[in-house]
Amino acid sequence: MKIGEWQKNESLNEVSISKWKQIAYDVMKIYCEKCDGSYIQKKSTALVWHYENADPHYGDMQATEAERYLRRIIEKHHNLVVQRYDHCRALEVLPKEIHKGSASLKVIDEMMKKIDYNQDDNTGNNIFIMAVGNDRSDEKMFEAVELVSKEINTEYGFTVRIGMAPTQARFYLTDQNQMLWLLNTMTSIQTQQQQQQQNNNSYFQPLVAKEEATQVQIPMATTSSNQMPPRIKS
Repeated sequence: MKIGEWQKNESLNEVSISKWKQIAYDVMKIYCEKCDGSYIQKKSTALVWHYENADPHYGDMQATEAERYLRRIIEKHHNLVVQRYDHCRALEVLPKEIHKGSASLKVIDEMMKKIDYNQDDNTGNNIFIMAVGNDRSDEKMFEAVELVSKEINTEYGFTVRIGMAPTQARFYLTDQNQMLWLLNTMTSIQTQQQQQQQNNNSYFQPLVAKEEATQVQIPMATTSSNQMPPRIKS
């Protein structure tokens, strides 16, 4: 599946990643030493400086300074992005090609390989996709899901932003509790449908079993040209 600019970048390899990772790590290490309670998380293609356990006021000051420093030394020269997450108090450095939009497309692509939607009149309108998020990093995901939904012409593509803020998502929920309610409602509906299907199957099963039993009880009889076959009593 190819959507817009989000294609696999073959130049993104371990060598290119290791070069900028060392630079970003050295900077984050300085701020770890300056800010008690902070720490560095290493990911396969990203580095994250967490300061949620630091002093709130001082941690925010150090995060602002670190963000500006990282942007100045690596963002332009290494095709990276420095992303700050205020809700979880973290600062992440990662390649511009890697974001939730590209990750979403990869997941959807794997899903579509398992769904033969071409057999459904090429509409795909029975495919359900829902993406939910609550921060800026989710905006690429919303955009990707909206594009995919239009491409496969599904009527059941939903993007949901938790929290009132400008967004690419088409729907809002005010908090996580509403999301839990929605998931529980969807689960209960699915459970009811499965139970109804089981009830329908159990209704027809005795009829089939009775018919099979009747067929087993019929004796096999040989007939000749002058002998009529035995009649089965109703």
